Amino acid sequence: MIMLPSHRILESSRLNLNNSQGCLKGPYQLLWASVCGLMLVFSVAASDLPRALVGLKRSQNLMTMKVKQGTLFFDNGDEVKLWGVNFQPCLSSEFKMMKKRGLYQPFDKRAYFEAIEASLDEIEILGADIIRFHISQADITDGQGRLVENLWLETLDYLCAATVERGIYLSLALLNDYGWSVKDSYARQYKKQHHLFLPEAQQASETYIRELLNRKNPYDQNRPYKKNPAWVIVEPMNEPMFFDRDQMRSNYPGIETRYQGWLAERRLKDQQDHFIQFRKQNTMAFIGRMQNIFKTETCSQVMSWSLNWPRFRVWTGDDPFQATLETDCDLFSFCLYPGQSETPKDYRKEALDLSQKSFDDYLKTVIEDPMYHGWMLEDRFKGKAARIVYEFESWSNQNSTLYPRMAQLFRSLGAQVATMWTYRMKDFAPLFSGTHNMNLLTTPRKAASFMIAKEIFYGLRRYSSFHLDPVVQLEHGQSTIEWAKDLSTFSNDTCLIHTGPLKDRNLILTERAQHIIGYGASPFVNYEGNGLYLLSSGLSEDGQLHLPTLFGHSAAILHFFPGASFNVPHYSRSNKNRDEIAVHLEREQAYSFAYSHVKDQRRAMSYFSASRPHDKKVKVKAGTLILR
Repeated sequence: MIMLPSHRILESSRLNLNNSQGCLKGPYQLLWASVCGLMLVFSVAASDLPRALVGLKRSQNLMTMKVKQGTLFFDNGDEVKLWGVNFQPCLSSEFKMMKKRGLYQPFDKRAYFEAIEASLDEIEILGADIIRFHISQADITDGQGRLVENLWLETLDYLCAATVERGIYLSLALLNDYGWSVKDSYARQYKKQHHLFLPEAQQASETYIRELLNRKNPYDQNRPYKKNPAWVIVEPMNEPMFFDRDQMRSNYPGIETRYQGWLAERRLKDQQDHFIQFRKQNTMAFIGRMQNIFKTETCSQVMSWSLNWPRFRVWTGDDPFQATLETDCDLFSFCLYPGQSETPKDYRKEALDLSQKSFDDYLKTVIEDPMYHGWMLEDRFKGKAARIVYEFESWSNQNSTLYPRMAQLFRSLGAQVATMWTYRMKDFAPLFSGTHNMNLLTTPRKAASFMIAKEIFYGLRRYSSFHLDPVVQLEHGQSTIEWAKDLSTFSNDTCLIHTGPLKDRNLILTERAQHIIGYGASPFVNYEGNGLYLLSSGLSEDGQLHLPTLFGHSAAILHFFPGASFNVPHYSRSNKNRDEIAVHLEREQAYSFAYSHVKDQRRAMSYFSASRPHDKKVKVKAGTLILR
């Protein structure tokens, strides 16, 4: 933490907050300084994010899920609504990108796991309810599909246990074509396309999946994976891949042989409708085999089958969609990457900045055209299957309005879970630029828009009408989405989140105000820095910190995230040099901060309109303080 020069170390047990309704607990030293007559209490910790800021949940809050009549329900009867991220430190391919930049070298497992914990802290601050992990079977299996004890399996163990500890739900995608760290893994021989058609690939995968389900996790009290209370969704395969007849003949001779045998058994000719029938039957058989695995293993997880990206139906035809419906699978997933189709194929060398492009028309097409994602609103799907978003991202785009608009679209399509791709680890984020780029510190405005998008996702009914109006009315509040101004907000009488300056906005916060998360100034806060700040009146449910409300009393906890600015284009992956920093984080720069400690909106507005001195004004750096 950055600290003011005049300070005195205090033991946490000696801190007296007098009128506050609790105290800061935990392994944190505290220091204080008197600045302009204002008591500042700083949290000193190894991480940028003190644990006091993390709204810790507990595993007893975790519930199982089930699908009834096309809707996901928790076991207490509530409809499921979960918003979160993908996070991939258990993939060797992700680690190799970090290794090339000199991170974690020489390798220190403890340091790597500590970085994972710090990144999970950030993910919690963002408000994620669920995390999706990809597993590469090529990282953790041998030639027969048996598990191999190595770093990637241990990292997966650690991550799965961490979700339980933090009370965050977990989704696992089991079959992928990422990473190849085990040289003799069966996955080196069989790609995803093979799994739908070749019994030998399916048998090896079944061996792997059953071993994983029954693996006793040493980081989770030796509890088998399948009994992990956080793990609620299982995807047997990430993005199933299909091929046409010509591709099969050219690239998949083993499958071509099976196809010819299938035709011979049925005395059929080799023609397109028969090929489609062959593909559909095999898809249904694979889905059924996966369902049988989870059923016979008495798993509580809900199985989801992926129907991929917009226009997938154009490229494959309808048979993968109909195959899903004709099985017992009652949950499917889809993805959305606005801008991906407009990017050159070799986007790493020919990257484009799409932040200045409006995707409003594209989003309308996505929901209206059945060849994009409009098929989800067909009667055959709407009443039969629940749906989730396995990945979404604003491709090469740092505009702070696209996440909120996508959240609105997802609810209109009936989605109940959504996870963005992919959250960048704490140490890697300052070194990264490219197409999939979101981190709490290095992309602050995008991070704030992620939090706003969650409020929209939670505040809209499923299948609500999709519109592009600048104001979105929610169950408990409202959001504004203004692409031309690169600005989105969420507000109600207890919370304000905004992605840019709001001085001229008519926002109302009452004495019950609890949280302000912002970038730039608002009618309640004047801040010059280019990082997020979080002003909150009480943060944990288990007694870590309880302070009075912001405007009714005189205490609040305040955290300043470092200012962030790109040194290279945010969309470019050209920064390959080990020492090149993509994002500069301003940890030493001090900025003026002032907030209006008031009981009504009129007085708050008068502070800004008349440029009168503010109640609380200090020079601040990145860190945490308590205002009293």
